[in-house]
Amino acid sequence: MTIAAPDVTMRVSGLSAASGGSMVAHPPDSGLFWVCPSLTPLTYTQVWKRFSAAQQLRYNQLTALHFAELISGFEAGGSRALAILVARGDTTSSLAEKLRGFIEDEANHIARWRELLILGDPLWRANKSGRGILGCLVGMLARRRNLMPLLFWLMLALEEHGVEISRRCVQMPRGALDGLFDAAFRDHLRDEVRHVQLDVHLIEQFYAPLSAFWRRVIAWTFKQLLSRVLLAPRKASKHVIARLIAEHPELVGMKPEIVTQLVALGLDSNYQEMMYSRKSTPQLFAMFDRFPEMHAISSVLSSYEPPRHG
Repeated sequence: MTIAAPDVTMRVSGLSAASGGSMVAHPPDSGLFWVCPSLTPLTYTQVWKRFSAAQQLRYNQLTALHFAELISGFEAGGSRALAILVARGDTTSSLAEKLRGFIEDEANHIARWRELLILGDPLWRANKSGRGILGCLVGMLARRRNLMPLLFWLMLALEEHGVEISRRCVQMPRGALDGLFDAAFRDHLRDEVRHVQLDVHLIEQFYAPLSAFWRRVIAWTFKQLLSRVLLAPRKASKHVIARLIAEHPELVGMKPEIVTQLVALGLDSNYQEMMYSRKSTPQLFAMFDRFPEMHAISSVLSSYEPPRHG
C-alpha cells in the first residue's frame, strides 16, 4: 500500500476550523509580538540596541513570518520523504501507522503556518512549494537509503528547536503575543514533542545499523549543514532585513552594519546556545553523545561538549 503526503492546499487549517470553517477575518495584531523576542537573531547583536521600539516590533513580526515559512517548507519536504519511506515498505506496520499520523499532523501544521503568512502579510514572498535549500535536500535524501538517515538528524534538530520556539512563545506574559500566533504555537508544541520522540526512533532504527563508513559520511555532512545552513542566517533572513528597511527607510544607512552582524551570528556563543544546547535540545545532544562520530559537532557548535570517558 502506498501513501502520499497529504495535499495541504485543499486542507482547512486549525485557524479556519476554529472560526467555524471560514477564513479568519482579521490579521494578527500589529501592536503585539508575533514570536518570542529572544528567538529573533538580531536581538543577539549590538546594532539591535539602536533600533526604536517600532522598528524592533516590526522586525519581530517579519521574523515570525520567516519562521512560519521555514517551518512549513521543511515540514512539507519531510512529509514527502516519510511518505516515500512508508511506500517503499521499509518500516514495520506499527511504525508505518505512526508515520502516517506524523504526516497528518504536519499537513495540519503546514496549512496553519501558510494561513498565518497570508493573514500576516498577503504580499509575503512565500515559498509555497517548500522547495528551498532544505526542501530540495530532503527530496534528494529520501531516495537514497544509505543517506536517508541524515534526514532524520535534520528532522530531530529542527523539530526539537521548534519545540523550544513554541515553548518560549507560550511562556510569554499573557497578552504580549498575538492570539493567532499563540494558538498556533500551542498546537505545534503539543505535536512536536511527540514528533521528536519519533525522530529519535528513526535514527535508532535506520542510522545506528549503518556501517561505520556511512555513519561518518552522514556525521560529516550533518556538521556542514549545521554550520552553513542551520546556524548561519540564510538568504531569507536577509529578506527580512530588506523588508524592514523598506518599511523603515531611516535604517538604510545602518544596513551594512546590520547585515555584517547578522552574518556573524553563526559563530556567536549566546546565539548558538539559544538554537542548540543541552537545555533547549536535550534529545539532540543525547544522540550526539551516543554516537562518537557526532562528537566532532563540537568544532562548529560551541554549546556542545562531548562526554569525557575514563
